[in-house]
Amino acid sequence: MSTPIKNMSKLLTPRILSPISPNFLSVFNREVINKYERKHSVAKRIDFSKSPQRNNASVEIKIASISDDLKKDLQKYDVLINTPNKQKIIKNGIEDEKFFNVLGRGGFGRVFKAKHKGTTVAMKLVRKTNYIGEKNVLTLNHKNIVTVLEIVENEKENFCLILMEYLENCNTLQKMYTNPEIDFSKLLKYAVDICEGLKYCHSNKVLHLDLKPSNILIINGNCKICDFGNSVKNVECVDHFQHHGTIHYTAPEILLGKKPNEKSDIYSLGIIFWQLKTRKTPYVEIDNIECVIYKVVKCNLRPESEKPFDEFSHLYQQCWNQNQFERPNVSDILEKLSTVNC
Repeated sequence: MSTPIKNMSKLLTPRILSPISPNFLSVFNREVINKYERKHSVAKRIDFSKSPQRNNASVEIKIASISDDLKKDLQKYDVLINTPNKQKIIKNGIEDEKFFNVLGRGGFGRVFKAKHKGTTVAMKLVRKTNYIGEKNVLTLNHKNIVTVLEIVENEKENFCLILMEYLENCNTLQKMYTNPEIDFSKLLKYAVDICEGLKYCHSNKVLHLDLKPSNILIINGNCKICDFGNSVKNVECVDHFQHHGTIHYTAPEILLGKKPNEKSDIYSLGIIFWQLKTRKTPYVEIDNIECVIYKVVKCNLRPESEKPFDEFSHLYQQCWNQNQFERPNVSDILEKLSTVNC
């Protein structure tokens, strides 16, 4: 008969967990046992005497399995990136992510908190078919762009790892612009940061092509552009471009199947600026994405602007102009932002 385990000692687990660990080890009474193993006690001697034995009344004790306890109280771990782990992760990925600190999920992959050579990093795990654009950020070094430290890949394997700087306690612009306690002057500063980062990208012939609030991180009051999975470098050399960005921020020319250019990023900026001004989400009244595409391309649909129009309103309307050649470039936008009154 199973009995409860008494005097369970403090559970000892490594601070950093390997994603390929075969099991968890728990320490009970200084003896290491597998999480699936149960201890059995010797049955007590049964007393058949005729006298009442009140103290021997049976008591049903419900005992949860060790594995259930572990799952219930499981702590999240950082992914340990060492040589054997690298090879196994890029081959098989990480299936059971519930054990690890997941920083974010997106269309191109998942981002985990990890340890690499003693340093905390953000590790993005993506399939090889989706990572080509990520390489474009390796050549970029700017205060308003998230730094990529290393890309781990193998042509024979299914996945690759993008190791990036870890930004502790950061938020996305998505969470910030909806916060009523943040005044417009701070949001305007964010707009300048985004433009500075984008200007640097364009000067290095990199198009982001997936600018949106969830791809802009805010740390210590400064913006950093991230997620270059949909980016293109030297677009004039690209014969076939497959767009995987978010439709609500995608320029009409891309929706029509045309080759993107710098002004395609400017269109996305226009939608973001509208959100900073109105603190709303575009096209929430339309639940069919095909309808959004049709109306943006054929009917010149844009988010509804609030009146009266000011300098900032006129600016984002110029950015999302249907005619890409009439949209301003990033330098022009920065100049106009410097004159906007808060």
